[in-house]
Amino acid sequence: MSHKRSSHTILAIAPSSRGFGFAVLEGKALVDWGCRGVKGDKNAATVTKIRNLISFYTPTLLIIQDYSAKPTRRSERIRLLGIAIASLAADCGLPLKLVPHVNFQRVFFGKGKGTKHEIAQVLATRFPEELGPLLPPERKPWMPQHPRTDMFDAIALAISQATAAQ
Repeated sequence: MSHKRSSHTILAIAPSSRGFGFAVLEGKALVDWGCRGVKGDKNAATVTKIRNLISFYTPTLLIIQDYSAKPTRRSERIRLLGIAIASLAADCGLPLKLVPHVNFQRVFFGKGKGTKHEIAQVLATRFPEELGPLLPPERKPWMPQHPRTDMFDAIALAISQATAAQ
């Protein structure tokens, strides 16, 4: 079974050490979102799960963060995963958009910078019924990043592209 494609469907992926967050936008509508955990060979498992999302949603655009843009501080595994996702997009004939972190910061805060939690708060305000109950608690310096933060990162990527396309 696959999802019927609208004229413009965006699939955004935000990888992390645990797996990845994803978001699907059709136009300005948030269609699906979530987190997927992976075990074992994390990059291979992530690519397989992303391939399944592509098959189900048949997006017109795949978006990931540009891990080569400065000042990105991502691990070597995540950088290699970005290359694998780019290869997957090419194999599927799917356009890939690489978005530097600073670009989606601008969408939400103009010239200023905001934290991941502040971006999540903006998104929860924009989609209160869908995302309000999922808003992760604000991270303290001694706390690890909440797993749902990946999902909010993916939604921010998708929204930044949808906003830039207007």
